[in-house]
Amino acid sequence: MQRISRREFVKRTAVTGAAFTSFPALLAACGESTGANKVSKLVVAAVQGNEDGPLKKVVGNYKSQTGIEVQIVEFPYDSLFSKLVTTFQANDSSYDLCMMDDPWMPKFGTMGALQPLDSNFGFTRDSDIPTVVYDVGTWPPPHGPVPPTEQSKAKHLYGITIVGNVEMFMYRSDKSSAPNSWDDVLKNAAKYNAANFYGYVIRGKATNPVSSDSLPILWSFGGNVFDDSWKVQLDSADSITAVDFLTRKLKQYAEPGAANFDAAERSQAMATGKAYQSTVWPGEITGIVEDPSVSQVKGKVAWTSGGRLHQVDAQGRQHAQLRRTGRHPDPQEHPQRRVAGCRESLLQGTGRVL
Repeated sequence: MQRISRREFVKRTAVTGAAFTSFPALLAACGESTGANKVSKLVVAAVQGNEDGPLKKVVGNYKSQTGIEVQIVEFPYDSLFSKLVTTFQANDSSYDLCMMDDPWMPKFGTMGALQPLDSNFGFTRDSDIPTVVYDVGTWPPPHGPVPPTEQSKAKHLYGITIVGNVEMFMYRSDKSSAPNSWDDVLKNAAKYNAANFYGYVIRGKATNPVSSDSLPILWSFGGNVFDDSWKVQLDSADSITAVDFLTRKLKQYAEPGAANFDAAERSQAMATGKAYQSTVWPGEITGIVEDPSVSQVKGKVAWTSGGRLHQVDAQGRQHAQLRRTGRHPDPQEHPQRRVAGCRESLLQGTGRVL
């Protein structure tokens, strides 16, 4: 097998990650780095959970093939974001690569903490791969609203998707057929709502959870946060209608304490037979709702794409990106890749990386 440099490795892994090929196949194409500054260890900051599972499975093979040890440092989702913010602000070089969620891209894209994969490593887009895979890792964003302070900046690719995801809709199929619109969702919520049984579950925890839960509804009603000219649209008639639908109409049939519910609590409510319907990520379906070891409703829940509800689907992706200041800061000799994650929800829309 032909051995390649770390620089070429970064470029190949970027392509492979974007193409969603397996990590074992990716690592099989890699060889040892050479030169005086040979790297013996890479440290990856990763989100704890399903997302970093493939990484943990291949680090052993990677070391045996390259001699490079990979240490994965796991953090809960919220803690990872905070840790990366403080790490970048302090110009700390603790991590070579990081996993990131696409909603974080505006924060880290404006900090100058990431290595551009195109200009520094010669990475180019593959026409066979959907453009959104690259768009969410590009800053400033190539489509949609751009903050005024970023509009004059050159666009660069900072993140490569390594995890793709899509937000779906789940409902108790033993009680009714699939809804065809958000009006049907509301009607079913009212019909099946009962004592200790929620007509709809809202993922209402502050920041990312409530954003990913509410944006598909906002977009489905024709609303938006900003328009392409960076003008606020949350006060538009369509946006107000969407907010009213979620926070007043649907909420009256939702669980108490919705502001404290995240994905785990939502799926747990469904799995224990306490809820009729909600949005859902695929990992929740396989890990909770359809897991016979924890679910009381296996075989009684069905799911559909948001397109059936005439809603904008929320896609999520996780990306690989390079630290600008890592333990090996020279991109020619020691390229770093940061792993940023594509979020998980777009039911017919586009996502953005951090």
